[in-house]
Amino acid sequence: MRYLAILMIIVSSAFAGTKEIYVSSNSAAVREGPGTNHPVEIEIKRGHQLMEISRQDNWILVGVAGAGGITGWIMASNTSTDPPAKIIRAIKNEAFDNFNTAFSFLNNSIETSSGYTLFTGAEYLGDGIIEVTVTNVWLSAPYTDREGTLQTIFNLWDAADDSGLSIAVYAVDHKGKRVMSLSR
Repeated sequence: MRYLAILMIIVSSAFAGTKEIYVSSNSAAVREGPGTNHPVEIEIKRGHQLMEISRQDNWILVGVAGAGGITGWIMASNTSTDPPAKIIRAIKNEAFDNFNTAFSFLNNSIETSSGYTLFTGAEYLGDGIIEVTVTNVWLSAPYTDREGTLQTIFNLWDAADDSGLSIAVYAVDHKGKRVMSLSR
């Protein structure tokens, strides 16, 4: 026990000047040395916590949290000081921008071909949830048509969001009341 306590003091003092960083790319390789020519020790996913030990050019020597004491080198461009929620939020904002472009195209196409406006806008609420405001024209359409257009919108959001996390699309009326939703 005494040796274990001494070892813990040595290990904790070895990481005393470190700072927490996180994986910001979908996945990243932690390598035995600073360069792509070194073997991969472990692949880690977005949001995984790391402890920065030192830097060499564009590489960071890290301790990998929850990996049994593995240390190795990761490309700095695959990391961020932002905690996972901020990383995911930034990615979701980019995904929403991509979705919104496709959604606007869809909405304009429907309006051009039918003369009807079905949606007045879409908003990202956070946590993978998109809220689409529907018109009375959409509300008065047969259920299967409403379900089909909401499925199309959900598919657009699913295609824009490649995080693998939960997503949802809420259809709301002009008062903000949820009238239909889809999620995964």
